[in-house]
Amino acid sequence: MARMRKVLGALVLVVIAVEVGLVLTGVIDFGSAARLVIAMELFLSVFAIAEIVIVLKAVRRAKASGLDLPAALDESLAAFFPGRVARYLRQEIMMVRALFMLLTGRRDVAEGEHPIRYASSLVVLLMAVTVGDAVAAVLLHRLLPAGLRPAALVLGVLGVVWLLGFVASLICYPHVVSADRLRLRFSVFHDITVPTAAVRSVGTTSRTPRTQKVAELFDDELVMVVTGQSGVVVELDDADFASLNPNVDDAGTLRRITFHADEPSRARDLVAAVMEG
Repeated sequence: MARMRKVLGALVLVVIAVEVGLVLTGVIDFGSAARLVIAMELFLSVFAIAEIVIVLKAVRRAKASGLDLPAALDESLAAFFPGRVARYLRQEIMMVRALFMLLTGRRDVAEGEHPIRYASSLVVLLMAVTVGDAVAAVLLHRLLPAGLRPAALVLGVLGVVWLLGFVASLICYPHVVSADRLRLRFSVFHDITVPTAAVRSVGTTSRTPRTQKVAELFDDELVMVVTGQSGVVVELDDADFASLNPNVDDAGTLRRITFHADEPSRARDLVAAVMEG
């Protein structure tokens, strides 16, 4: 049954992709596309609605058991879609959520947690890129032949919306520290948690990080970098950790974490204050 759900889930995505591709490449026009797929859409919509309802119920059950929303989404979507597809859908859902959170002035920070910003410089850079992409999309739309304009417009709008969602996720999903955990994130792509009780000491460093990747595991050390910087060092007592990204395998234990914060000294003081109780 689970295998059938995953096959049908993948089929929904394939059908949607084929429909969009046929329209964007001009093989069929919008009117023909609507007439061609309406019967299939009716069938798939029943399946999709049923799956959405089941996923929402599964997410509620998972959250009730203590999981955070990203982990609950991962667990629920994995029952219906292949692993990579489930992870992609979870990331897209979390980006859309970040846009709504940003518009309503909220942050994904639970009661008792202290936020630690890590992406201010990157947000400024990405906003400049977003404005540039929007201008480029408008100019391209005016310069292209009429037959290519709809496709270019759709792709341009999708690109700008994705960038806005990325920016929103960097703002709305900060690192957090509380009496229970130290949660380190990068947008919707990395979400790593260690128990605060395992923290032995915390300090700052100006050393060049061992990697330029956003997050990389070196045996028992995790390094998280933003714009080439990583300025806070946390020493741990062989801490188990949880990670939502398979590139950062959570099968082992950690003894050190080096991560970036916009204000390393403030981040150090927040973690130290939580350690002291």
